[in-house]
Amino acid sequence: MKPLIALILLVLSCSTSAQSVPTMAQIPVSLSTPQYAPLGEIIHFELSVQDAPAALAKLLEYKGISATQVNPQTLAIAMGKQPQFSGNRQAQHRQSSFVIDIDEAPTQAFIDGFKPSQLASLQAIPAYVNEYINEPTYIHGFNFASVVAAQRSGDCTEYAVLTTALARALGLDARLILGTVIMDESSQIGAFGHAWTEVWYQGKWQLIDAALYTTDINTRYYLPSSSLENEGPGFGLAIMMATKGFPSAITQLHSLP
Repeated sequence: MKPLIALILLVLSCSTSAQSVPTMAQIPVSLSTPQYAPLGEIIHFELSVQDAPAALAKLLEYKGISATQVNPQTLAIAMGKQPQFSGNRQAQHRQSSFVIDIDEAPTQAFIDGFKPSQLASLQAIPAYVNEYINEPTYIHGFNFASVVAAQRSGDCTEYAVLTTALARALGLDARLILGTVIMDESSQIGAFGHAWTEVWYQGKWQLIDAALYTTDINTRYYLPSSSLENEGPGFGLAIMMATKGFPSAITQLHSLP
């Protein structure tokens, strides 16, 4: 019954948002100058948002992000590589849920493969998840942690779901984040819808990304659009609403000299 509920909700989500930028899609990027130039520690750009840019600006409670509305559809953004969420921890950030179903047998088997002694640094978590998922694929929609643990396949959403589950199982607060990653590939710049995890570790929220853990593209900037606060049976509708905060375009991208 649980997979059937999820399927119905996700189909509804996809059909309702068919005219919008789909989750995990490539997002058009244009630079402030015609020529490519490497990006620095701080980047500036204009963000065209499909729906309610003012609401998105209020959601960006992050150290390292400045968002100013310049017209009804556009935000001016200045940000660093890994902005730090400044919101509070909540009980749900450490609990099992409908989506982050830690108590299911496949999830438990996955968790048991990670020994607490391995947690020498926070990066041990995405390293383990990245190695565990051995069939990267885009064919899935948005699977529960137990399904990902059993199938060991998926895209960035599945990596993020499993990362969030492992962090919580280790007693850490963790949030699943949907947003945009901007990547400087040394010759060109791209932006993509993406998912990752924020974990409360050593007194602050820190970003970890299992899907891109082994990538050789080190210059990456993470712009959140929302966190998956609704992890219950209605999570599909929550994802649909989250896609409305995804940018339709990034323009005037540059770093100051």
